[in-house]
This record gives sequence, C-alpha cells and structure tokens, in this order.
Amino acid sequence: MKRIDVTCAIIVKEGKLLACQRGSQSEHAYEWEFPGGKVEEGESAENCIVREIWEELKVEIIIVKQLEDIEYDYPRLSIRLIPFLCKINSGNPSPVEHHTIRWQPSERFHDLIWSAADKEVFNLNAKTIK
Repeated sequence: MKRIDVTCAIIVKEGKLLACQRGSQSEHAYEWEFPGGKVEEGESAENCIVREIWEELKVEIIIVKQLEDIEYDYPRLSIRLIPFLCKINSGNPSPVEHHTIRWQPSERFHDLIWSAADKEVFNLNAKTIK
C-alpha cells in the first residue's frame, strides 16, 4: 500500500483546540480532524501546513513546534501524519472546506468522533498540547 505524507495543525487558543468537521462528501464523513493536507512533491512539511491552513481556514499561522508523527493505515490508504503545534498569526478561522469548525477544550477532546489518525496524534502528543 502506498504511503503519503499528510500534515496537520494543532491550533491552540486559550486552552482550546481548533477542531474541523469533515463534510458529507468526504471520506470519513462528519468525523472531526485537525486541519491540514497532503504534502505536494518538492514541498516541505512546514510549507505544506502553512499553505493548507490558508486554503482551508483563511488564516495565517505560526508554527510553534513540530510534534511526533504517526503512521496510520486506513483500509485504502496509508499515511504518515506530521503534526505541528501552531498559533494563529492573523485572521479568524472560517470553514472553507469543512462542514463546520469549533474550539474544543483539550480536556474534552474525546467528546467528539475524531478521525482515527488524528486521535492517535492527540493521544501521542497530549502532554505537549495541553
């Protein structure tokens, strides 16, 4: 199975995480995820996450630090999910590609139905995120 690199931004504001809900037409419809996307050929993971967050939420971010990544096998796709702890530099998040977004308290992370890889990233990096 082919493995692709995917980035995600864990954007924290006042102890809350920015959670994005996938739309009805996407794979894993209505599951929650950290925003991000596929790394394009020749693109660094850092440039990818900045680009993806602009495209998906229309905000500029600052990368605080790269967190520990995970490899996850979905039934049809294998990914290496590369997470970045980020903060918003300018703008207010607006869902361009997602069904909805919300600021979720980190201690209530598990109240939402998260995409499996995103849940694994959170659990692996929870101490750093909080």
